[in-house]
Amino acid sequence: MRRSFAVLLSTLALITPSVALADTNGVAFDQLQRVYLLGAEPPPVGSFDDLRSTFNALGPSVEYPALPGTIAGVQRMRDGVLLHYSFLGTLERVDDPVAQKATIGRPDKGEVDYLDLKAKTYKRLTGDAAAALLAPNLMQQVSSAMGVPSSAPKRGTLAMTIVASTTSIAGVPFDGTTTAGYKGDSKVSTTATGQCPVISATVGVTAYIDATRPEPFVKPSSAFNINDVTKAMSAIGCSATVVGAVPTPDPALSRFLVYERGDVTLSLPSIPTPIQTSTVIQRAHIVPLTATDAELFEIPAGFTGADAPQPLVAPTK
Repeated sequence: MRRSFAVLLSTLALITPSVALADTNGVAFDQLQRVYLLGAEPPPVGSFDDLRSTFNALGPSVEYPALPGTIAGVQRMRDGVLLHYSFLGTLERVDDPVAQKATIGRPDKGEVDYLDLKAKTYKRLTGDAAAALLAPNLMQQVSSAMGVPSSAPKRGTLAMTIVASTTSIAGVPFDGTTTAGYKGDSKVSTTATGQCPVISATVGVTAYIDATRPEPFVKPSSAFNINDVTKAMSAIGCSATVVGAVPTPDPALSRFLVYERGDVTLSLPSIPTPIQTSTVIQRAHIVPLTATDAELFEIPAGFTGADAPQPLVAPTK
């Protein structure tokens, strides 16, 4: 159970409010992400290359990169993940430059294509399995990541108190991008009955935003933040209610994320030392996309392939 709540709160720390793209144009960028476990201190804010130099080996992955709004690749995040994202309207593509693999999401066609750029082959996912990735249900993913079945047995009740605030801080220039800074702090505490846990958790987020761009990463169907923690508790069998008002996320945090650090501290009566994790995301090499870039979201000429099996996660081969 201790691992379950660590996974939950770590996930909450770095999921931003949802926002629709402002127009049919798009954006592409490189993104670095790493999870620091057991209180390990992330490096200070710096350039994209500074952060990459602190990573362990960015070795090839056996998986195809996951589409935005899904939970995947947690093991790789411990060493650091480098991915290239491309968005154009509703179209999306994720490239793993180290593994030389890519995943293309086409909601307009109901398809997800997995490309092996080195072998020049592809696998196509369609039907319900593709739909689950194109419009992911993050609540189901969180339950799965916590090892909880979708119909968890009832454990008891939780009464939750949530206090959250967001304040402005000085912006920092990142690789030529001007940003506005924000610091968010959330505290969660519970009283419980039955087998539900009494917990105390703090989530601190420091974010630097490019306010001139919309944030394309999170889809409306996968929007999830500290306000949704009651639903996650219900997913593990604890009927949860909130005591008092539920905080509202700051709309400014729905703009384009350039850098984010999320720190989670979780305390449980059953463990002597609080669990601490930190996650850092940094983006760079940001370029606009237009309709002339639509070929990025097509199967390249000369690639061969067939329909993929219908798994709910990306294939591993």
